[in-house]
Amino acid sequence: MKKNSGLWTFSPLNPDDLNDCAKLMGQLTETLCVSVQEARSYGLCPQIKELGSNIATTHCASCGEGMVKISRWRYALLQWPHPVLEAGLVILDTPGLNSLGSEADLGLEAARSADALIFVLSADTGVTQSDLAIWEQSLGRHALQNQLVVLNKVDTLWDDLRDPGQESAVVQSQREKTAGQLGLNVDQVIAVSAQKGLLGRIRHDDQLSARSGLKELEEAIAETLIPGRCKSILDSAQRLIKRVVIDQRVLLEEQIKNLGGEIESMERLQAQTGEQLPRLLERQQKLLRSFAGDRDSFVLKEQEFLESANSWLLQALSLEQLDQIVVSARTELLAAWTTVGIYDRFSRFFEETIAQFDNALERANRLSALMLDAYRILEQQYGLPKLDTIPYAILPRRAELLAMADRYERFGKRLEIAASTQGSVVRKAFFSLAQQIEAFVEETRKELRNWVNESLDLMNRQLELFAAQSKEKMAALEAIVDSSTNIQPRIQSLSQQRQGKESNLTMLNETYAALCDLMDIVPDFGLRKNSNEEFSI
Repeated sequence: MKKNSGLWTFSPLNPDDLNDCAKLMGQLTETLCVSVQEARSYGLCPQIKELGSNIATTHCASCGEGMVKISRWRYALLQWPHPVLEAGLVILDTPGLNSLGSEADLGLEAARSADALIFVLSADTGVTQSDLAIWEQSLGRHALQNQLVVLNKVDTLWDDLRDPGQESAVVQSQREKTAGQLGLNVDQVIAVSAQKGLLGRIRHDDQLSARSGLKELEEAIAETLIPGRCKSILDSAQRLIKRVVIDQRVLLEEQIKNLGGEIESMERLQAQTGEQLPRLLERQQKLLRSFAGDRDSFVLKEQEFLESANSWLLQALSLEQLDQIVVSARTELLAAWTTVGIYDRFSRFFEETIAQFDNALERANRLSALMLDAYRILEQQYGLPKLDTIPYAILPRRAELLAMADRYERFGKRLEIAASTQGSVVRKAFFSLAQQIEAFVEETRKELRNWVNESLDLMNRQLELFAAQSKEKMAALEAIVDSSTNIQPRIQSLSQQRQGKESNLTMLNETYAALCDLMDIVPDFGLRKNSNEEFSI
């Protein structure tokens, strides 16, 4: 529904007119009276059966018989002029735990995709069983530096009969207990009173503002969440830089090596008699004809590999087969009313899904072997660079799926949750899980296609490089045959090209070293041995 602009209502917001702002903001709390059936079509107003009867109760007597009151709006997006927000910060305020059963798509899904997470609990109750279930199932997978837990309403623990030291000890004990239950560091658990903090700032009461803990929360956001996000961006940039530098370095070193080999060949030609040159030219012409035929054969095999990838390989991760697994699991899960039944169906769902990935991994390995075998024939015949292609798209994704299965297994083992009224949350969690798995499989299918295309592109680049070098050598031989005086200029041209490539390699390493200093990257310089037996970095 969010993607359909026709379902949205747009209201311009004037921040300079406070009355207008208050009026527009008030729209967000509007409600509607609808029939129970319509409310349930939105996933609201679950059926409640009284003991010993089948009478379904309504939530709002003021709406009339068979009617209930629901929120008028399902989702709101506010754009407010503020320098921090204009700099790119987006704040998602998700539904609370009480709404999670019917709003899982707006709550858990938004939290999973967030860069940083603030989990708000009540200071007087701490971590409830429901809180812990949601944390273990969906929220606890974020990096530690990107998480904060707020114990709100800490003023419920204030007691004027205690001295400040005793009061601080009670609050600290609740923080430590919460951190232990959620597996966090205690400095990631902040105790605040949002209401008292707001009141203190409105009244300019510094003592009440300090006691509310809002300052500590703001400092934790600045010192924990923001640096955590910066570290994530930095780690991603470091991996990207390393990969790009390694790829370019390998390419430059291969070109320098090839140029060196051609220079040596030209130098040998210079020492040979004119009678040998025609035979070398004929041999090079024969090599080009042979390579052209073999390359055409490789192109045909390449089409077969692409067809195999799009049919045979991706069939192992068929979305239709996954839909069947999801439908079967959903049907059995809705029919299961025991803890063991719910937990067992969750486990079997992951077993069936992981089996798909195992089948895809086996097929990817076989396809990888076929592609390498086709390339090795040309590699051995024409001295092409060796390649080591592996199906990297499957192994990490399978590991991530196993980790997801482990989280849901721990969630399912919380027997008291599945047996209580939260059993509906468990079932609805499966609907959200099914969407995750479908998106997960679709993304893996795309990565598989990219892996096959990248592997074949890498092989074709080597073939194109060999063809270009062979044609260049052919042209040089023809020129040499016409005039042996062209040998020395050719050597000089190749030497200049090699010097240019070596200069590019030096510049690349210097730039990489500067980036390492700037971004705290551990350098990964490779040593390359030149023909003059000197080592250069």
